[in-house]
Amino acid sequence: MIDMTVKRPSTASAEVDRSQVRGWHDDPIMTPEQDKFGRAPVARRLANFIHEGHSIESSTVYGLEGPWGCGKSSVISMITATLSCDQYGWRIANFTPWATTGKEGLLSEFFAALSSAAPETSKKRRLWKKFDNYMSVVRPFTPLIPVAGSAIYAGIKSFDNRPRKPWKQLFDDLSGEFHKLGSPVLVVVDDIDRLQAEELLDLLKVVRLIGRFSGVDFLLAYDEQTLVDILQSPCRGRLPRARARAFMEKIVQYPLALPPLLSGQISKTVTDSLTEMLSSRVGQFFDIHRFSDVILDIMPSRLTTPRAIARFLAQVREELTIHDPHEIDDADLILATFLRTQFPDVFSQLQDWKSKLTANVDSSIDAFFNQQDEKIDWSPLLQPLENEKDRHNALTLLEAIFPAVGGQGGLRSGSRRFANPEYFDRYLAQAIPEWDVPDKVVRNALNDAAEGNPAELQNLLRDTDEGHLNLVLNKIIALYPDVNKRKYHDGPVGPLSRNLLATSMELLMSRRDIPGHIVTPYDALRQWATVLLHLLLENNPEANLDQELAACQFPDKRAHVVASAARRTEGLSPEAASSLKNTFEREVQRLVPVLLNNLRERDAANTDIKMGSLLSLVSSSSAGNDLIAGIRRGLEIQEFTLQDIAARLVGFGYAIGGSGKPSGGSFDGQLFYTLTGVSARSVDHDYSVEWPDDSWARRREYAAPLIEETVTSRDEANTVRETTEP
Repeated sequence: MIDMTVKRPSTASAEVDRSQVRGWHDDPIMTPEQDKFGRAPVARRLANFIHEGHSIESSTVYGLEGPWGCGKSSVISMITATLSCDQYGWRIANFTPWATTGKEGLLSEFFAALSSAAPETSKKRRLWKKFDNYMSVVRPFTPLIPVAGSAIYAGIKSFDNRPRKPWKQLFDDLSGEFHKLGSPVLVVVDDIDRLQAEELLDLLKVVRLIGRFSGVDFLLAYDEQTLVDILQSPCRGRLPRARARAFMEKIVQYPLALPPLLSGQISKTVTDSLTEMLSSRVGQFFDIHRFSDVILDIMPSRLTTPRAIARFLAQVREELTIHDPHEIDDADLILATFLRTQFPDVFSQLQDWKSKLTANVDSSIDAFFNQQDEKIDWSPLLQPLENEKDRHNALTLLEAIFPAVGGQGGLRSGSRRFANPEYFDRYLAQAIPEWDVPDKVVRNALNDAAEGNPAELQNLLRDTDEGHLNLVLNKIIALYPDVNKRKYHDGPVGPLSRNLLATSMELLMSRRDIPGHIVTPYDALRQWATVLLHLLLENNPEANLDQELAACQFPDKRAHVVASAARRTEGLSPEAASSLKNTFEREVQRLVPVLLNNLRERDAANTDIKMGSLLSLVSSSSAGNDLIAGIRRGLEIQEFTLQDIAARLVGFGYAIGGSGKPSGGSFDGQLFYTLTGVSARSVDHDYSVEWPDDSWARRREYAAPLIEETVTSRDEANTVRETTEP
C-alpha cells in the first residue's frame, strides 16, 4: 500500500522511540540531537542551499553522494525536517523505486509519491485529474498497469478512447498545478544504487524526461562508485567510466558529497563508546597500551562510516554482554571482535595456527617446552587479503592480540588472553566450550575451601581427566603469585587461609608423581602448596603451620613442600624467612624416627616413599647427626643391614614419555658412606640393568655388589698390612 501522507517527521516522537530501542537497528537519525558525527551542520547547509537555489520556473536535481553507511539517509532526514518546517514550507515526496518491480510499478510509485505532496483538498483532486491525463500520454513511453489499491488510479478504467492533448500542453498543465500548491516540492529518492542496471536507467528517464515539473526539485542519494559500476554493467555494453560519469552529469546538476569522517572523529567515537561499555565492568584490568595503534591507525582506516562504527560497537556490546568479565580478557575480546568483523578470512584460519599463536606462554604444566626459537612466517595467514595495506593492518592487529606474532616475550601463565592456549577456544567459540572450566567455578571452590568446605575443590582436583585437571590447576596457580612476583601481578588473586594449605596438602597426598613426565599435576599442586606456605608466613610470621602441613601423611611429599619453600626465600620478610627456617627444622626433626622406622621395616616398607631424597635432605640438615647416630645404632643391634640402607639409596631413571617403568639405575655411594661410615662405589645413569620391579629386594640386589667391592678391597688391604708388619 502506498503512503499518501506528507512526510513530516516528529522530533519529539522520534527521540522517544529511539531511546526505547535496544541494540542497534541501522535506523537513520531524525534530529540534530542524535548526531554524533557532525552531520547536522552539513544537513542545515545543504537544506539552505536547496532552498536558496529553488526556482518556481525550473526543476533541479541534486545528488547526495557518499559510500554505503556514511549517513546519507540520516542527512536526508535532517534536510527534509528542515525544509518541511514552517520557516521554509516545502512539501516532501518520498519516492522508493527499489521497493517496486517493473517499469509499470516504478512509474506508479513515482506519481503516487508526487500526489502525496498535495494537501487533502480540491487541489489534490485536481492534481490527480491532471496526472490521469498526463499518464495517458506517457503510457506509450512505458506500458502502464495501475497498482491495485492505489488511490491515484481509483475510478480510472481506460485511457485508450479518451481525447488526448499534446504532451507539452499536459506537462505545462501539470506544472501549473504544482505552482498552485504554493509550496516548493522536493522528491527524495534514496538508495538508487540498490537498483539493477535497467531499473536504474528507467528511474533516470523518469527523473530526466517525465518528472521534471517546474517547481519540483529532486534529491537523489547514492554511492557514486557503485552507481558508475552499475552503469558499466555488461547489459549496457560496459561503458567506460568517464562515459558513465558523463551520463550522470546530464541527470544531476548539483552533486553534493558528504564529507568523510575524520580519523579523530572515528577514534573519539570508538573510544568514548568503549569507555561507556567498559565502565560497568568494575574491577577488571584493561590493557589500553595494546589498543593505541589499533584505535589510532587501523580503526580509522576500516571504520570509515557511521554504519561501520555502529555495527562494530553493537557487536562489541553484545560480546561484552554475553561474556562474564571474570572469564575473558576484555581488551582481547574487543580486538578479536574487530579482527572477526574486518578480516573474517584471517579470523577463520586462527584455529589452524593455534600452536604458533599461543607460543611463548609460561605455563607450569602444558607449555614447558613451548618456547619459540625461530622466526615464524605469518604471510600464509594473511594470504587471503588482497592488498598490502590490509595485510599490514591485519598483522598489526594480530601483534596486539598475540605476543608470538610480534616476537615478544612470554605471556604469564593464567592470563585470560586470546594467546593463552587454555583460553584460545573461548574467543573462537564466543563462549566457554563444554570441555573448559569456568573461572567462576574455580574461584567459588577456592572460596568455599578457604572457609573450611573443601568438597567442591576436591572434586575438581581429583578429576581423572588429566587435561581437565591441568586446566583447573593452571587457573589456581595463576591466582597465587609468589611473594616476589606479586608486585608484577596485574590479575585477580585467590583467597588465603590455613584451611587452603591443609586442603592442598591433603590433595597432594592423593596425587602420584608420575615417572617419565616432565611436569605433572603433582608438581602443580606442590607449587601451589609452597606458595601458600610462603604467603601465610609472610602474612603472619608467628603462625605455626605444622598441623596444616601434616594433612599430607606421606613424609617425602610433605618434606618436598617445606624444603622447596625453604630454598626460595626471595621477597620474604626477614621474619617470614626465619619462621620458614624454623618450620623446616621442625619437619626434618620429625623425619628422623620416620626414616629409621622405614629401615626397620626392611622389605615390608612402603616403596613409594622417596627414601633416598629424604635421607639426603635430613643428613645435610641440623637433624643429620641424630639420623646418622640412629642408623649406626640400628646396624650395631642388627635392626637392619647395610644392604637395607643401600637399597634406599638406589635411584631410578625413566624415559620421557615412556611406559613408566625404570629404564636405568643409580646409586649414591657418597651418601651411603656419610650414613654408615662404609665406603661404596657410586653409579650414575646405569642403563645396563633391567628392572622388572622396584621392590626393596631388587634394589638391594642391585646395590649389594657396590658395597661388597669396597668392603672386599678394604679387607684385602688390611690383610696385606698384617702380613708385611714385623
